[in-house]
Amino acid sequence: MITASALRRGLTAGTLLLAGATVLAACTSGTGDSGTASPSSSASTGASAEASPAAAEVPGVSTTHGALVPDFPATIEQYPDSTIVRSSVSDSSAPAADPSGSAAPAPEASAPAANVPAGMVNASLVFSVAAGPDEIIDFYTTSLEGKGFSAVGDTSWAGGVASRAFHKADDGQTVSVSVSGDPETEGNHLATVGGVVVP
Repeated sequence: MITASALRRGLTAGTLLLAGATVLAACTSGTGDSGTASPSSSASTGASAEASPAAAEVPGVSTTHGALVPDFPATIEQYPDSTIVRSSVSDSSAPAADPSGSAAPAPEASAPAANVPAGMVNASLVFSVAAGPDEIIDFYTTSLEGKGFSAVGDTSWAGGVASRAFHKADDGQTVSVSVSGDPETEGNHLATVGGVVVP
């Protein structure tokens, strides 16, 4: 016959066993409710995020928003009275870059070459200006022809974007000019001038 004291001891042992199992499950589980991190895992995640360094700059690539990168190639002149959105320069040690890194929906010149020849850089200038596509392309035609470049064909239009390419035969430099409407400033145009040029 089971005495009252034996029954109490059995219930107490069972209660402790159940409580211990619950604590053990909570300690070994990484989550509480479905998909919700436990406080300890959240704390460790936050600590590791704070300890992580900021994304390192890509070797061989310089990018500046709102100004010209220091030592930006003189081959690509800034259009008079324009507002620079972004400028960048990458050399032969840099990986191929995605030219669409700007938040502004600027038209892009030809994509950067995967392999920039030694002694040259891939440069890009994006700007906004209160001038039309013909004026902008005429400016760069005069500027680049004065530096020994020749236009490759006439200005082409596609999807509201005017573009023209230029090539310098003696050393293989290439520059493209693309112009479209500026969605952020009524009456302005966004232009991208870029290519593989001497520093």
